[in-house]
Amino acid sequence: YNISVKLHEHEAKEIVEKHGLETPSQDPKIGNSYVVKAQILANKREEKGAVKFADDLEEAEALKQEMIGAEFDGQEVEKAVIEEQIDFSEEYYLSFMYDTDTRNPAMIFSRSGGTGIEDREAEKLSLPDDSQFRFRQFLKNQGFEGKEIVKLGSTLQKIFQVFLEEDARMLEINPLAKTETGYIVLDAM
Repeated sequence: YNISVKLHEHEAKEIVEKHGLETPSQDPKIGNSYVVKAQILANKREEKGAVKFADDLEEAEALKQEMIGAEFDGQEVEKAVIEEQIDFSEEYYLSFMYDTDTRNPAMIFSRSGGTGIEDREAEKLSLPDDSQFRFRQFLKNQGFEGKEIVKLGSTLQKIFQVFLEEDARMLEINPLAKTETGYIVLDAM
């Protein structure tokens, strides 16, 4: 049987965490500002009011309670999560899927992640094998330099392994945020 299941953000993040990738903490003792996210299957959640920002935990809890039971994009919210708000310097879009032309996995990558990715330029990399060198060469061709090529290449490799090991049809990370300490998966599906 070929069953296709779309995961909510929190479910996809549990899977990437299991494979050693970092996501924002949901521990209320961590962080000074928070993001509250309705767990619905919709694009542009922030524009629709299903992602909100709070300056303290009390405000975040109130926003979470407002979201539960509310409707966004024709979907009733059954679950909302509170995460620490992450400071980052860059955000990238990437997804792994099977390319119907080559019958190989492929990565779609953009140097500008976040909402509205449909309107931005992205590059495609065919992946006939899981060689980390392929990611590094791709990043070099995209204008990345030095340690960045190695660190981001290693992160892309880890995400690709999640895609392969979980037998996914598609894995989308938007955005993957560059922070002072490394890369954090801010949203996944």
